[in-house]
Amino acid sequence: MRHQKNQLLAGTSPTKTARFRLASLLAAVSVASAGMTLLIPSGPAGAADGIAVSGGSPQTAMVNKSFSTALSVLVTQLGAPAQNLSVTFSTPTTGASGIFSTSNSTSVTVGTNSSGIATAPTFTANGTAGTYSVTASGTVDGLTASATITLTNTVTGVASGMVIYGGNNQSASEGAQFPSALQLELFDANGIAVPNTNVTFAVQAGSSGASATYVTGGNSITELTNSSGIATTPLLTANNSAGNFTIVATTPGLNNTTNFIMTVAQGSATYLVPGSGSPQSTAVGQAFSIPLAVTVTDANNNPVVGIGITFTAPGSGPGGTFAGSGTSTVSYTDYKGIAVAPTFIANAIPGGYVVTAGVPGLSATAAFSLVNQAPSAATVGYWLASSTGNVFDYGSAANYGSAGNIHLSAPVVGIAATPDGKGYWLVAADGGVFTYGDAGFYGSAGNIHLSAPVVGIAATPDGKGYWLVAADGGVFTYGDAGFYGSAEPVGDQTIRTVVAGPGGTGYYLSDSVGIVYGYGSASAGSTLSGAQSSSVSSVVGIARP
Repeated sequence: MRHQKNQLLAGTSPTKTARFRLASLLAAVSVASAGMTLLIPSGPAGAADGIAVSGGSPQTAMVNKSFSTALSVLVTQLGAPAQNLSVTFSTPTTGASGIFSTSNSTSVTVGTNSSGIATAPTFTANGTAGTYSVTASGTVDGLTASATITLTNTVTGVASGMVIYGGNNQSASEGAQFPSALQLELFDANGIAVPNTNVTFAVQAGSSGASATYVTGGNSITELTNSSGIATTPLLTANNSAGNFTIVATTPGLNNTTNFIMTVAQGSATYLVPGSGSPQSTAVGQAFSIPLAVTVTDANNNPVVGIGITFTAPGSGPGGTFAGSGTSTVSYTDYKGIAVAPTFIANAIPGGYVVTAGVPGLSATAAFSLVNQAPSAATVGYWLASSTGNVFDYGSAANYGSAGNIHLSAPVVGIAATPDGKGYWLVAADGGVFTYGDAGFYGSAGNIHLSAPVVGIAATPDGKGYWLVAADGGVFTYGDAGFYGSAEPVGDQTIRTVVAGPGGTGYYLSDSVGIVYGYGSASAGSTLSGAQSSSVSSVVGIARP
């Protein structure tokens, strides 16, 4: 410089090289504060003389999220923007770092534009929190310059956990609205609330079919967390299936889930239906072979679980006792709503009677028609008929055939024997009659429209006719069977069985709560007939020779 100064003082123009070096020194003054590396080129004019950060430093982004401001640098040569020069952006390969979108790696090379600016593609933070540097470097004619961009990956504001804030372990009656909304809180690794983040609440139906829908519609909804990091759903409405179900809460980027446990409470007992233990009979002093059982459901036909059913036998006359309980006992319904009484044992008095089953708060009861047989009668055989038309013979009863091998339009609902025990009739719910052995065919209701299904059949004493009875109390007569009247069950009760009266000039009808209707020579309250039964699936009727 001393030599150059002497030249200037002597009035001589400096050389081109001297002018370049002077310009470079002057440029150093303006770029030193920009943090770039200054190059004093030794080559010809046109080489890059520096790189400085022009955008994106410093800045912070959440882990696994893109940085909002593009990373860029300015490249100059001879104090002017350098066009079409290559700049490589590089970031650490381990620890806190990130990935460039176009190269899908930790480095990328781009060219400067007409303004000397090199801009990196979208840069996304990796999953490691921390501060690190991105180096932007370029080389021209053997001269290298670089600039440093400072970035930070943070977990602050990124959900790292969730917790139930409200609405868990709720219960609602079938079809009713749950009392509270579901609330879930999101927080980051520092325990700070995470706002403006989506949380999805999805209903998962339970094994019993219990479920719910949001009052706004559907069984899945997505809500944003508020400034306190809490997401709140609309209210839910239970369906009509009792039981437990879950609602699963999820949020993007968080692998774990949170479950809300919800319950659709069972309804109150509405329907009480007796099982297959009626009618049946046994010898005096012996146990009945088919247990007395009832099924209890609510208004939506869901089983009512864990409710006590009281079975009650007469306190005097023909009757019996429940094993270990006397003439009354309480049994509780299982998960199917079925309550089974202990073994019922006939007392020593022959005759027919009714055992009832009831539940507190429900006026309707279930009735079981039972008969205690005298010892001589108990030695006679009998037949059982199933709903599929199969006939099972026991003791001295002979099998004369069945409808089990034919296609039935309706299930078999009853059986009646001929007087000599050498035949029987089966009747189906549609009124069709099937004859076997010496049982004669005298007609059926199978070709007429019935207001209610047929539920039973009874034969006249001489076996030359029979009665059919429907659930609504209608009586149909065939052969020498006479018509003596029909029943009109009280309320919503239905007729369940028909039994011939004394001399064949009347009959008894019994409804679903055990009320007996007498017609002709049969008077209400008279002794009912029956026969010993057995544990055969789907028994619908019993008859004896």
